[in-house]
Amino acid sequence: MGYTILTLEQDNPCNTTIVDELKDIVYVVDTDLTDPSKPTTHIKGSDEKIIASWVWRDIRSDVLTYGNLPPVSASSWVSKSIVPFSDTATFRDHTQGREFKWTNLGAGMWPQLFGPSSKTEPVARFEPSRRDPSVGVLPARLFISDNVEYCQDEIVVSFLLLERRRRTHEADGAARADSIALSASYGGSARVR
Repeated sequence: MGYTILTLEQDNPCNTTIVDELKDIVYVVDTDLTDPSKPTTHIKGSDEKIIASWVWRDIRSDVLTYGNLPPVSASSWVSKSIVPFSDTATFRDHTQGREFKWTNLGAGMWPQLFGPSSKTEPVARFEPSRRDPSVGVLPARLFISDNVEYCQDEIVVSFLLLERRRRTHEADGAARADSIALSASYGGSARVR
């Protein structure tokens, strides 16, 4: 099974250019912060047409517009598991209606996507940027199986939505931990919201 390798030139799911192995632009992701109360992320294809956009929301799910479909709650389009401590989310492709499941969505994990035909061989997987002593910094990459290229846009959009949310929660958790540690070092008590 072959894979298409998409590289995130900036390791940021909200602002990056995504290129293929030939360094050709496949997607451009940018976030409009003109209205701070409604940051909006857009993902465009190489033809500069908007594939999807979503308006960020803090408490509730982001509002996603995919293609020409009406806006929906992002959580209804790619739904996280309601099982406690489960780091999975599913979506159905619009072409064939097949269900796909993202796993390993927790802090410090590398997300993988499984299709309906295999629970052991991922059809997509993400490798975050990391240091490699022999070559320096390896950029963040998303590997997508050639078997599912028909829904590549949906895979990329679902990944970016989930990764933005995961990184936001990871940063919030780190900030809370820092405030608790700082308060404890001064002999006070920290209140976590």
